[in-house]
Parts: sequence; C-alpha cells; structure tokens
Amino acid sequence: MDATLRFVELVNGPAKNIDLIDGWSLLDLHAEPDADPDALRQQVDALAHQCPEATIEAISHTLFGELGFAGDSDHYYSPSNSLLSGVLRRRKGLPISLAALLIEVGAKLGATFDGVGMPGHFLVRDRSRPEVLVDAFAGGVLLSPKDCKAIFAKLAAPGTPFLAQYLDSVSSIQILARMSANLVNAYRRADERKNLRWAVRLRSRCPAVTPEEQIQLAEALFYTGAFDEAAALYEASSELVPATHKAKVADLARQARAKLN
Repeated sequence: MDATLRFVELVNGPAKNIDLIDGWSLLDLHAEPDADPDALRQQVDALAHQCPEATIEAISHTLFGELGFAGDSDHYYSPSNSLLSGVLRRRKGLPISLAALLIEVGAKLGATFDGVGMPGHFLVRDRSRPEVLVDAFAGGVLLSPKDCKAIFAKLAAPGTPFLAQYLDSVSSIQILARMSANLVNAYRRADERKNLRWAVRLRSRCPAVTPEEQIQLAEALFYTGAFDEAAALYEASSELVPATHKAKVADLARQARAKLN
C-alpha cells in the first residue's frame, strides 16, 4: 500500500494506540523512499537487547548514558531529529522523538511507558508509577510534577497558567500527529518545499487538526505551489471557522484556485 494511504489509515483507524514504530517508519518512507522499516525496527530491537533491566531508570541510563542518545540543541529544527532513521543514525533528537524511542525500547522489554504531551516539551511516564516522569531530551532525568511546572514556566509566555491536564498521557496516534507537525515546521524552516508538501498532506489528515491549523497548512501548500490542494484545504476550513472569518478564508481559496488558471 502507498505510504501516504497507509499513514492516513493508521492514524484514523479505530484503535487508540497503534504500533508507533510502524507509523514512525512511514514518515521515514516519505523522506527517504528507500528506507527499510524492518531494518529500523531491528535497530530498535538491538537497543532493547542492550538494556539490563526493564525499568525506566535502567533503559534511560542505557540509551542516554551508555549509548549517547541526546537532545539536539544545536540543530533543533533539523528534520533528521523527527525521523526514526535520523535519530538512530545520529543519536540525536527532539523531546518527542527521544521519548518515542524510550517508549518503544521499553515496550520491547515488556515495560509500559506513555508519552506526556506537555506543551513545548514532551515527556515520558512510567505507567506502573504514574508519578514518575522522564525528560528524555535532558538525558533521562527524572521529574516530579513540580519540576514539570517549572519547565513549562520557562517555555510559556509570562503569566500562562499551568493546567493539570498538561501532564495527561497521550496516545500513539497523538504522538505521530505531533511528529508530523514538527516535520511541517522543520521543512518550512529549511525551505524544503518538496518534503514540506508531503509533511503537510500527512498532518492535514491527522485527527483533531483545528481549523486554525488547517489554514496554516493550506498556506504552506500554497507556498509550495500545490495550489489545488491549498484551495481544497481552505475550502474545508471555511466550513469550520466562525462566521466572521468565513469570507476571508473563502477568498483565500479563490486566490489559490485562480493560480491554476
């Protein structure tokens, strides 16, 4: 099956939690058509075999201590930080990609870790000890809810309240959706229009995309020259935005359609 159709089917299926490596590998197939998902999975298996215990402390020590996986502060917006092949090859990544690796290595060992989608900084929770949170980007450091609140305060606009729901666990589908959004941002920054186009297509087909983000994605498609797709997304968005915005969004759709003439 086509990688795009497979990804859309996966994230829109009935299961809340899906095979994260399967979905992550599909992102790689878009960026590198010759990528081998089976080989990527085997590399993750090999990492699990090097962990002495199935505890979050032992796995974090192996990955972030002994094997040198680390947050990439120097090239934070590099697309490689969001792709499984890039993370495995460079041993660098974003908070969410390193968290996903920790989650999947844990799963190979029979442990159950959840992603925690705190705005601005993705974390990991040990499901058997819900109070235990891990910052994979910071080398696997253990955090308390109070620590998380302090991190959020540094990242958010001054005065932004910290909500308890920010520490809720998220599903595999939500992780993949956030990864695809990160790729949209990375390719836009790098002016890689060909890759930006497929990243936008995937992100726009993820569940729970807001009308505001749909408009931003349509703008990105327009930027890449995909005027027909941009128009279609603008038109879909115009049905969802408040009445005061409908005319403006409809006009953007007409502008995109005009580019096709």
